[in-house]
Amino acid sequence: EHTNDSKATVSVLYWVRRAMALKLHQSWNYWFFKGLPTDEDRKNANSPDEAYKNNMIRMEHDITTVQDFWVCNLELPKPSELHENKQGFLLCRSGVRPFWEDEEMKEGGIWTWMVEDGSTCDTFWRYILMAAIGQRFTSKDIENDEVVAVQNEYNVGKSTRINIWHKRASKKDKLKDRVKEILEKEVRGVWEDSKTFHRKTADMRK
Repeated sequence: EHTNDSKATVSVLYWVRRAMALKLHQSWNYWFFKGLPTDEDRKNANSPDEAYKNNMIRMEHDITTVQDFWVCNLELPKPSELHENKQGFLLCRSGVRPFWEDEEMKEGGIWTWMVEDGSTCDTFWRYILMAAIGQRFTSKDIENDEVVAVQNEYNVGKSTRINIWHKRASKKDKLKDRVKEILEKEVRGVWEDSKTFHRKTADMRK
C-alpha cells in the first residue's frame, strides 16, 4: 500500500523524468579542441590551418533533449580542470563547424570574457551553456539562431576565456547587453570592459 509520501515521491520522479526528456528547440553537439598543434601535428598536415582543424574533434553524441545535455555536461571537465594551453570545449548548434569560415559564422563575431577565478569561470560556463540550449539569448532584438556556439578556452598563466560565437556582427551590442541581463546576478566581476572584447570573424580570416 502506498503512503502519501511515497505517492508524492513517485509523482516528483515522474515530472523530473518528463522534464529531462523534453526536446530542445534545436539540437547541439560538443566539440573538443585538444590544444595548439605540436610540431608533429604540423608536419603531418598540409597547412597550419589544417593542423589546427585536425585538433578540433566533434564528439559523436547528439544533444537533442535536456537529459542528453546533462548526461554530457556532467561527464566533461569543467574549465577550471583543463591544463593544456588553448584546450577547451565548444557546444555548437548541429550542422555548425567551429571554424571562422563556416556559413553560420562568416558574417558574425565572437564575444570573449576573460575570467581569472576558477569557480567563477565554472559558474559562468554553466549558465552560458544553459542559456544557449534554453534559447534564453533570444529577445525582441535577437533572433533565435543568433548564438551558434559557446566555448571555453584554457590559457596557461592567463585568464580562461569564455566565448560566444554569433551569426551577425551587427547584433554584437544587443547580444552583449542580453548576456549581461541574463547572467549579471549569477556571475559577478566579469563585466568590466577590460575583461571583455569582440572580434568579427571577417577580420579574423584576413
